[in-house]
Amino acid sequence: LLLAIGKGDPPSPRSFEAIIAERRRVLTSSMSSGSWFSVQVNTNPAEVGEGGPHAVAGWSAVSMAASETRGIDTDMGPRPTGLDLVVLLSDLLSHELGPGLQTYLEIGVSNGKNLYGTTNVMSAQWQGAGFSFEKINPPFERKLEALRSSQATHWKASLHEWTQSSRREFIAKYGEDGACGLEQNPATNPGFFPYYVKRYAGIRTPHGTKNVTYIHADEHDVYGWIHAGNVGPFQLILSDACHKDKSVRYECDMFTKYRLVHFDQPFAIVWDDAMLNTYCATVLQRAAGKRLSIGAVKVAGRTKPHNFQFVTNLGTDSIDALMRTLDAAGVAHYAVLSNGEVHRQGKWKKPPVADEASEGERWEG
Repeated sequence: LLLAIGKGDPPSPRSFEAIIAERRRVLTSSMSSGSWFSVQVNTNPAEVGEGGPHAVAGWSAVSMAASETRGIDTDMGPRPTGLDLVVLLSDLLSHELGPGLQTYLEIGVSNGKNLYGTTNVMSAQWQGAGFSFEKINPPFERKLEALRSSQATHWKASLHEWTQSSRREFIAKYGEDGACGLEQNPATNPGFFPYYVKRYAGIRTPHGTKNVTYIHADEHDVYGWIHAGNVGPFQLILSDACHKDKSVRYECDMFTKYRLVHFDQPFAIVWDDAMLNTYCATVLQRAAGKRLSIGAVKVAGRTKPHNFQFVTNLGTDSIDALMRTLDAAGVAHYAVLSNGEVHRQGKWKKPPVADEASEGERWEG
């Protein structure tokens, strides 16, 4: 069921059926080390920061548990999810990139379930990395430790630590209201610091032993992106952190400024909750030096359907394989391909980037 890796062969990614079956096995097995969610962790400023969304909303521990645990401790069901779409793209990228280690970056890790799933379900050459405001979720860390190889004597290592935090660059361009949450202060919330980059080595998966890197940093803080650039480059990125337009724009600025992506190599960037904007589409196409394929895909979420979007420079054969796989699974999508063709399935009334009115000028930058 695994794809054949070889640039001369046609791409043969796994079907959604195969990916979903493996994802469900992996997530079911993850429950042997306990729940993914802890009220104590998620209400502790030393773990999740001061002035977080739950504190602002005034949620009680009981209401938080009722809201946040719905669907967390499950295998996510039989329908294609965002996790499955990311794995499918990783298969297609592996075909074009050929042998050698590749790295997937997830921005906005939250409880860690998605990063855990992709690390386990992606093929052997994919390593995982997370970039998140919160410290690594202790249940997630325990689940990684449960997969630790007996040969990995130094399985957890701190690669970098820093306590200086600066949103100056972000604020200068986008203003304070464009960011999510509060900039944390070591003087008032010392337990939240230091920010860090940690490496978890020797993680046993169905596709071999891998490493997972976790970056605990403010995504509006330039130092976090500098360290992320040192971990990369990344061939595949999922953006699922601050759901504000200006923060997403800043991410795209950072992708290019610190070369998180090598745009002359095969890559794909994915956004949850329809957060791709025209600014990013333009910035990324200018960085790549050519028109890119851009699409929106409707997938199952924990409590409701999600609109995932992607930008990629995958070749024609790989894009054809992606469209066939989406069609075979009956997954609703709307894609404008790099050759100008429009491919859609389902009752789509809006193009992949909703803030651009004209299909003809959307991807020209």
